[in-house]
Amino acid sequence: MPTVGGASARSSEVRLRLLVRRPGEVFVPAAYAVVLGARLYLATLPPINSTDLMRYLGFGRQFWRYGLGIYEHTPKEFGAVPYADLWPSLPFIYPAVALLFFAGIAGILPNLLFPRLVLTLIELVNSVLVARHTRSKWYGLVYFLSPVSIWWYSREGQYEPLVALTCLLALLSLARSSRWSYCWLALGVQAKYWPGVLLPHVLRRERRLSALGLGLLAFLPSLLFLVAGPYVLGALTSPGMAQNCNPYFWIPFDPLRSCWTPRWHLALNALATYGVLLAAVAALASETKRRSAILDYLPLLAFVAYYKSINWATAWYLPMCAVFALPIRRPWLRWVVLILTFVEPIAWAGLLGRPIGWLNPAPPGQYVWGLIP
Repeated sequence: MPTVGGASARSSEVRLRLLVRRPGEVFVPAAYAVVLGARLYLATLPPINSTDLMRYLGFGRQFWRYGLGIYEHTPKEFGAVPYADLWPSLPFIYPAVALLFFAGIAGILPNLLFPRLVLTLIELVNSVLVARHTRSKWYGLVYFLSPVSIWWYSREGQYEPLVALTCLLALLSLARSSRWSYCWLALGVQAKYWPGVLLPHVLRRERRLSALGLGLLAFLPSLLFLVAGPYVLGALTSPGMAQNCNPYFWIPFDPLRSCWTPRWHLALNALATYGVLLAAVAALASETKRRSAILDYLPLLAFVAYYKSINWATAWYLPMCAVFALPIRRPWLRWVVLILTFVEPIAWAGLLGRPIGWLNPAPPGQYVWGLIP
């Protein structure tokens, strides 16, 4: 008759064998925990490469003062507040969902820590959704390990994780034949405009009128702002939006677009974006037996073309390439695109403790924990 000690030993031996055969069962959760801990630590430090988060939270605070008319106002009208001098003549330039997101954050806890904690947790959810979509927990982990995501989202507070979440939920809804794909897509377009590149992919697979109706209803936030005032359309025609600053432009060393970016940095930017384009075009050219394949590649190709064409583009847009590569059925291409999004020197330099690029001469450390007026 087996003893209790013998049964316990055999059970431990079985578990050890499983761990040896399937190291991902231990390594992946442990890696997630370590990266999450590092991200949460970075969120306790003040942003140094941008002032955007302070400006966004400022508009979120002022929403509770001006309501739906907030798009008519600029920071210079807000009085003696720490964000009054941040692009003082430029109104809020993003659509309704982005504004409501920061209004919600500001209404709960208006400091620089809380929104970065929320964005970090959203990015954690995104990595799980990416893993589910690709059926690869390793891909999800590498997505969460992105230095661009770690630095620009968890440290600097850029809100691309919110945009990515809507795209991933739209794709997941398609995969599950849910009626909510247009709804998530509509919400995404109202956070930033990029999710619109997924529309042809969604139209091809979701044609139910009920799903389209839900998508139209999801535009209610924009409709409310539009009725109340000029909405974001007025902001997009502001003179402040006419500046040429795109270090990812088609001509890599164009002095009119480079924003004083060093040539070696511009070369790396070109490597990342042209690398994505060339890999996608090569993969598409090999899809000789599937004429509809172009619709799978269109979101990625359209986004990169948009990225390289707009007047103002920044490094934290780069991880969205990996999101828009998900409709493509070639796993190797998804991996290539994901790795190329790691080519971003400002994020690497910041994580290595040697920040480069534009640096805030007076980081707002007092508002990491303190409340923003």
